[in-house]
Order: sequence, then C-alpha cells, then structure tokens
Amino acid sequence: MRYPQAFVFVKPGTKLPSLENIQLWSQARSVYLPGTSRTNFAMERRIRTMSKLESYLAGPGHRPNREDLFVIHGRVVGSFLTLALGGDLRHVLWVDSAMHMKKLRRLAAMTDLQKGFFHLLRAALGRYEWLQAWLSRETDYGQLSDETFEKILAAFRARPFLGDFTSMSVVMTGLRRCVRAETRLGIANRIDLETDERQAA
Repeated sequence: MRYPQAFVFVKPGTKLPSLENIQLWSQARSVYLPGTSRTNFAMERRIRTMSKLESYLAGPGHRPNREDLFVIHGRVVGSFLTLALGGDLRHVLWVDSAMHMKKLRRLAAMTDLQKGFFHLLRAALGRYEWLQAWLSRETDYGQLSDETFEKILAAFRARPFLGDFTSMSVVMTGLRRCVRAETRLGIANRIDLETDERQAA
C-alpha cells in the first residue's frame, strides 16, 4: 500500500464495516483490513508501531487489538465513514511517507524508553520504602526519610500511573505532544498534503 496512510482505530469490540464498504465510504484508493485483507508483512509491522503509539496516547491499560483498526490509502477519511463509525471511532493517526514511518518507529522506541524508566523508578522507590520500613522496625533510628524521595513518593501515591513530579511530568507531556503532532492525530482531511503535491508539481 502506498502513502499517505491513515490508521483508523475504533473502540474494542466494535463491529467494523466490510472491506468493500470501508473503501466506498472512505473514498480510499485502497484499504488494509487485518484478518480480511491478504497478509502484508510490511503493513503488519507498521500496524504494530502505530498501535504502540495509539496505546501511548490512550493511556495506561489500553492495548489495541488488530481487529480494532484498519488502514486506508488516501488523503481523506470520508465523512460517510466517520458517520458510520460514530462514537466508536477512537483515533486517526497518519503516516505520510517511508521516511515519516522511520521517524515514527524511533518515536515509538522513545515511548518504550519512557515507560521503562518509569517502571525502574517505581521499583527503586519501592526498595527505598522497604529499607525505610526495615530501619524503623529493626533499629533505634526511628522513622528515617529523605526529603527528595518523599516528594517523589507523594507524587506516585497521588497519581500512581503518571506521577506528578516536575521532571517526569515534563518529559511525559513533551513526549505525548510529540506523538500527537507527528501522527497528525485526529485530522480527517490532509489538506496540507494536497498543498505539498501542488507545490511539488
């Protein structure tokens, strides 16, 4: 399938229209529907990357299934299609070119890095709490505490999935904004691509 490509994500369990209706209602040049279209390994790899980015935007606990998305080739997600999906439409993410796809793969890797850092930090803080409790229980030192760690722990307790301390929230907010911008989240009509094509001509 050629570029540009729109990755259309729907709510889990949504009954998708047929391949023929998706193509008709979207006015797409071609459609890739996982489980129905002939398997394309390059497309499946792109789906894994875009699903990872969509999951990052959706927040903790959300993992999209292959059955909850389809891909169209074109510059517009047709209004008939968006009307047919209604409230079941979750996100529309775009890939403009092969170079853009490479950039999105690097971005997906950064989301993995951020999640990994977050989990390591949680583990480190858990060990700090365990050591603190042991010292308080087994020694005469009383309740020892570190002001810096206590501030971070307070943030985790208040918002266990995100953390609310400055260094983490800035990184997470910046990365989330980057994902939203690079995937052109939610745009149904890529007028900017039409402008680029006219300028190239």
